[in-house]
Amino acid sequence: MKHAHYDVVVIGGGPAGLATALSITQECRKNGIELSILVAEATDGKRERIGESAIPNLLVPLHKLGLTAAFRGGDHVPSPGNVSIWGHNKAPCEDFLMNPMGPAWRLNRAAFDQMLVDAVLAHGIELCFETRFIGVRKQETQGKGYDLEFSCSRENKTAIQADLVVDASGPRAHFSRALGGQTNIDDQLYATACFSDVVSGTLPLQTWVEAVEDGWWYLACLPNQRIVSMFVGDAETLGRMKKNDYEFWPQFIQKTNLIGPTVSNLETRNSQYKSFPILSSVAEQTEGDDWILVGGAAASYDPIVAHGLYNALSTGVMAGKRIVNNDKNAPSYQDFIQTKFKEYKEYREHLYNLETRFEDAKFWQRRHTSHA
Repeated sequence: MKHAHYDVVVIGGGPAGLATALSITQECRKNGIELSILVAEATDGKRERIGESAIPNLLVPLHKLGLTAAFRGGDHVPSPGNVSIWGHNKAPCEDFLMNPMGPAWRLNRAAFDQMLVDAVLAHGIELCFETRFIGVRKQETQGKGYDLEFSCSRENKTAIQADLVVDASGPRAHFSRALGGQTNIDDQLYATACFSDVVSGTLPLQTWVEAVEDGWWYLACLPNQRIVSMFVGDAETLGRMKKNDYEFWPQFIQKTNLIGPTVSNLETRNSQYKSFPILSSVAEQTEGDDWILVGGAAASYDPIVAHGLYNALSTGVMAGKRIVNNDKNAPSYQDFIQTKFKEYKEYREHLYNLETRFEDAKFWQRRHTSHA
């Protein structure tokens, strides 16, 4: 870290945090002001993130961030649509030909994330990797701002001051919870993803989704002849998946009618597994006088709706404008987040209620009951 004090510290260097930093810088230039910004990311920035499928509307926040040209020049390809077995035993294809925003996108996720990093660095924003937030204390002398403590890769601990903090640390909302912030969890799922290199076979162009008794499966091709298959279910199923280092994964996937046979037609190697929780949640309070939540820290979504990346960028754009312009007459950010989450819940309820073949299964009973 170059300084002991920053006007804005963004905790989290994922898409939401980087979009917020870019939006702040853009708004500063419009208003002829300058703010010192630090983005602190806990990881080394090299881990593989989930989220390679994006809705057509992703282009809206990218345009606002000035990244349309960079995105279109990247290694991303239009997706012709989805193939799904959900609520029936057939596999229809849903395309995006009639969407005014154009097609959905199959992202080279590593390249997408690097595009955001490059844009942040090009704007002169300080970005520190392997810088993990570990503590906060309200500044007592000034009455505004925070003393923040981080654990860094090259130092044991580092303390800095921030006038305003952006919590972009995902659904765990580390900064907000350290201050006593509350998050309402509407649903919790668990996912296991398997990334594999494809040696031979034809990769599917569409995104594939299939509902099963214990949850649902997802399959998509990745750049450089790779593929990701993912299962989403409840905690008890995850335990069976992980048993003995995922040795039962092939048996689970072969029980599917659509995805298993597709994977069987591919010769794969170097399979790597990753398990993680998925929250449907929204913060009770999303901003204060000297802090704001963005992305998953404000609201996190079930991946069945495929809105996570769009949510990250769009909240970052809006948060940057609020931070710089401080327009008290602008629409409430809290209301914006709550309204979007309400719309998401209704859409998610609709999707899960479409599946009625497994009414006696605990997974679907939970989804139907909790969202009825």
